[in-house]
Amino acid sequence: MKKKDLLKKLNLSTFVAFDFETTGLDPFHDRIIEVAAIRFENGEIADRFSTLVNPQRKIPSKITDITGISNSMVSSSPKEELIIDDLLKFLDNKPLVAHNIKFDESFLKQLCERFGKPSIDIIAYDTLQLARSILFDQPVFNLSALSDYYGLSYKGAHRAEKDTENTGKIFLELVEKLAGYPLDMISKINSFISETDIANTKLYKDLFNELVKKGDGKIGLIKQNSTPDLKTNTFIHNGIADIKDISAENVFGADGLLSEIHPNFEVRYNQSKYARLVDEILQGNSCMGVIEAGTGLGKSMAYLFGAIKQSLISEDDAPVMIACHTKHLQDQLFHKDLPLLASALNTNLKGVLLKGRRNYICKTRLSWLISDSKTLDPADIEALMPILFWLYWTKTGDLTECSGFLNSRRGWLQSIICSDSGFCTGEICNNNQGCYYGRLKKSVFQANIIVVNHSLVMTDTAQKGLLPSYNSIIIDEAHNLVKSAYEQFRIDWSEKQVSFQLQLLDPTSPKSSRWNNILYHISNISPQMKKHHEELKLTVNDAKSNLKILMEEIAKNNQSRFNPERAYQEKPIISNIDKIHSSVSSETIAMRNSFEKIYSVLEKIKHAVLKIDSSRSDYPILHNFLDQGLETTTDLTNTLIHLTENQNQDWVYWLEGNYKKNGFENSNLQISLNASVIDVSKTLSHYFFKNIDNCVLTSATLKVQGSFDYFLGRTGLDQFGDVITKEFVSPFLYNEQVSYFQYGGSREISNDPKFIADLIIYLHETYCKRMMVLFTSIKALSDTSKIIQSSKIGKKIPLFAQIRGVSKPAIIKGMYQNPNGVLFGTNSFWEGVDLPGDLLEILVLVKLPFDVPSDPLIKSYSDYINKTGGNSFMEFSIPEAAIRFRQGFGRLIRTSYDDGKFVCLDNRIVTKRYGDIFRNSLPVDMRTFSGVDTIQ
Repeated sequence: MKKKDLLKKLNLSTFVAFDFETTGLDPFHDRIIEVAAIRFENGEIADRFSTLVNPQRKIPSKITDITGISNSMVSSSPKEELIIDDLLKFLDNKPLVAHNIKFDESFLKQLCERFGKPSIDIIAYDTLQLARSILFDQPVFNLSALSDYYGLSYKGAHRAEKDTENTGKIFLELVEKLAGYPLDMISKINSFISETDIANTKLYKDLFNELVKKGDGKIGLIKQNSTPDLKTNTFIHNGIADIKDISAENVFGADGLLSEIHPNFEVRYNQSKYARLVDEILQGNSCMGVIEAGTGLGKSMAYLFGAIKQSLISEDDAPVMIACHTKHLQDQLFHKDLPLLASALNTNLKGVLLKGRRNYICKTRLSWLISDSKTLDPADIEALMPILFWLYWTKTGDLTECSGFLNSRRGWLQSIICSDSGFCTGEICNNNQGCYYGRLKKSVFQANIIVVNHSLVMTDTAQKGLLPSYNSIIIDEAHNLVKSAYEQFRIDWSEKQVSFQLQLLDPTSPKSSRWNNILYHISNISPQMKKHHEELKLTVNDAKSNLKILMEEIAKNNQSRFNPERAYQEKPIISNIDKIHSSVSSETIAMRNSFEKIYSVLEKIKHAVLKIDSSRSDYPILHNFLDQGLETTTDLTNTLIHLTENQNQDWVYWLEGNYKKNGFENSNLQISLNASVIDVSKTLSHYFFKNIDNCVLTSATLKVQGSFDYFLGRTGLDQFGDVITKEFVSPFLYNEQVSYFQYGGSREISNDPKFIADLIIYLHETYCKRMMVLFTSIKALSDTSKIIQSSKIGKKIPLFAQIRGVSKPAIIKGMYQNPNGVLFGTNSFWEGVDLPGDLLEILVLVKLPFDVPSDPLIKSYSDYINKTGGNSFMEFSIPEAAIRFRQGFGRLIRTSYDDGKFVCLDNRIVTKRYGDIFRNSLPVDMRTFSGVDTIQ
């Protein structure tokens, strides 16, 4: 079907795309500074309307930074009253298309109201909502990213006319893609949104009507031209070989099994030795090994061989766990390395890629929510629409695949529709065959290899039973294990978090309608249950009131610790929790009493329900709610006690505060209470390592000053006397592949955005190659980016900066598409990013990656070292920074064919005595420079 005919069927032969640039986000107080509208007829641009507008007020500098529109540019432009009639005439009551149309629609309506124009009955189409739904697997959905996805130029982005043109073209692409879905799918969408007036409603209704006319419900109006690339999370290989007699050399040698099928096989002497050592550790008697493997060794394939062999020859048939820190490595292991190695070995093998159960959708809980859609507001419904499209394609049920849903930031919805205890593995989800998590859980108990992340391993350590019993584990990216342990073994309390948990216990909440309806039904035939039901409403309501009072008092008492003018708030440590919370002791007691009352009421209801349903078969939903409610109430009580009394000297306690805008001008301080164990090594040693027979911890960066001592101490492995430690060096010839330029001048430049910007421009002009610049602070990155983009030369540089609203995948994609792209990144780009070959040829490290010394976890551990007679700077700060420094350097050379320039701007490597530690941590000779023109 031709585009013209498709648009006619959907009543879109003519539509108008439009966009406003404004002084801010508030349609009542802010004003328009630019407007553009473009009429499309039969899919082609037919007419344009565009003008700057004098807002009769100053344009904030941040708006000028985004749009490029300054006060001087609009000073002689027409005012709103002079453009409104021409604009309305151009719009001509045609269907309106915009990106996030709620924003533009609100400004248009306020504009009409200000000048007494009749209210416009808008037929609204929104490319943001459509893109989140139809392109649900894309990483980001702003206009620039979508323009890039469809190959549209976004030069001049954030100016109204260019944004409008791209919006119209993107809309046409999305409509075509939507038209490829069959009747059943579009029918589900229509049923879900039938009671709403959200954008795109008419589009779905018109498409539904045309599909009904067509009569064939299995295909769309047009053929789908592409399908999402969604993987599976189970792997099965059927083979005939016996792995018992296969050695590492048989696999990785010059004529080994891998050489026969690997498309780019090359012999790596240390890979075979590494694989042999992993094999020995996993088959040893209660054996642990810490192995550093240089980049390019091929360690993941090597340890995977040992894991497969151990899982297949083990007498207890227990699986071998492989834990990674990054999704990138998880995907590489499971979707690339495991199938390749299994094929080479030609043996029977089952593998599972597993995450925590809350990552998976529960079809039952989703169905309940959709059936009660009247309880949802329009933003909730729009957020859930991508889920319906994603479910049409997903093989795993892993919600992280659906970026369109996550991008809407309606976090509470995920907790309502994800798998939870009592669901997916129990009777409640029998109609959905255990949903996704239930089926995956069954596969886990039949698997030889289970690939997980550090977080799930640590969660299982704290709450046994999440993973099947295992005796052997390989932990890759092991330098991040301590970080993952800290994230797991900490306690947090905030009003938002506790309010949400109370809401789930509240019979008056729309989110509780499913179990509450059952309870209400029982109450109609049982006066005693009716009394308990009313009691639960009152006790939860009291708890919500007490929570609000408690948190308001804590905020009021700690107001002086925070500054609303600061972009990043301090996290003050509480040295004496009894003292700091003494002023709210009565409020804290009231909060605890509320939880105890809720628990008591839930217990009464539970016993009453068991009397009429002792088999738990008539009311499984209600039984599940009561079990969870009792557990939630207990956890909330314990958390409050832990954070406000009985201070543990092995823990650090602190406050975090942020200011939330309340109305147009006022902002309220919201505080959270937090606590964490100071030295996580004791926890790891006692609760994790002592319960494992065989463990391999590996990474490219574990040693500091040529020793494993720091890593062993931080993980608690120094408590085990027989840990095997070994280093296998990288096969790369770094001195031949890398030129290392170290700034050694006396003037400090790593805090000077102007100097950094000049250096980047010089390197870009001189070499015209892809470049990555790693920062340690967002502010430094942002300041440098602004200087470059405001300069005449800098405007021509394809700069991809990790600023707010720009995703990591979108940045990397930009680098792929620009042969001279420049990437600005912070924390997440210091590791886990692969840009081999000419995708990265110049790497600049702006500053040594020291931790923020005031961070509670950093300060408390530093104080702990100092109090026990150590030197926290040399024994903690330096080793941590050195490991990250090595990780950052590792971004440059990813294959034996790579070469490039490494530039470090922090002169402390030259001027400070401890600089030798950083310099000696890199496998390449250093050349110092003071002027940028000496970098050759």
